[in-house]
Amino acid sequence: MSRRRRGDDICGLVILDKPPGVSSNQALQQVRRALNARKAGHGGSLDPLAEGLLPILLGDATKLSAYSLEGDKTYEFVMEFGRRTSTGDRDGETVEINTGPAPSAAELAAAAVHFQGAQQQIPPMYSALKRQGKPLYELARAGREVERSARDIHVYELVVLEHAGGQARLRARVSKGTYIRTLAEDIAAYCEHCAHVIRLRRTAVAGLPEQMCRLQAFEDAQAESLKALVMPVQKGWPHLPRVTISPEDAVDFGHGRTVAMPPGSPSDMQGAALVLNHAQRVLGTARLGPQGLAPERVFSSTAWQPH
Repeated sequence: MSRRRRGDDICGLVILDKPPGVSSNQALQQVRRALNARKAGHGGSLDPLAEGLLPILLGDATKLSAYSLEGDKTYEFVMEFGRRTSTGDRDGETVEINTGPAPSAAELAAAAVHFQGAQQQIPPMYSALKRQGKPLYELARAGREVERSARDIHVYELVVLEHAGGQARLRARVSKGTYIRTLAEDIAAYCEHCAHVIRLRRTAVAGLPEQMCRLQAFEDAQAESLKALVMPVQKGWPHLPRVTISPEDAVDFGHGRTVAMPPGSPSDMQGAALVLNHAQRVLGTARLGPQGLAPERVFSSTAWQPH
């Protein structure tokens, strides 16, 4: 006999303001338990040191995780000059010391200009990238370092916000796959110095709402009242086209059958689309094929969805 999964079937999106010192999984599990949600996942983790925007996907929304962090991301970070660490942040062991004066405002401004645009970046050893099935950070903790290929990234914006007392606070808008700790080290090296990150906050992810709720909100309140913090799936992923189908087609779609494109829908649609019924309930995702809308991922017809 199969064991019945516990929890409520909830489909939606929570935009969490993750505090520092908490892992993404710890934050995710706290939200899931507070909402009594049967299933949850996050759309891209943050290091325990990092804070800020962490999308929590509930129920069938987890099927959209592949689309969650494709867009640009904006971070604010504070780098402290004079010490480079093994992890690129304050938690690592010291690997380099520079007792000279910190870079001037003019030097930092020049570095900010230099690092904008398309470029390549070598991922750090302390990252979740895998080598032969093992995360690089596990190899790093074991004292091993392996060769990493440079990756194409794009720094769309890099601005120095503050500069004082051997520290600098910057804002960066970057492409997917950009490591801010490595960017900070590269900025310091360009200024002939060394540095590490002491604070890192993700403030925005393109395509997701920016109004975040604090983790503390999920500590004491009842699950029913907390549902007000759950956003509809439609609030995210604006790059996915929306297609509304008829009640009759919604039944067929729910059974995994291809349905005709509704009149007036774009005939040149590329990639996946969100499929909704007449009440604007998300039914799943589909792709346009020769025969019409072919279901890709079908959502539960009984899950609770916020309006």
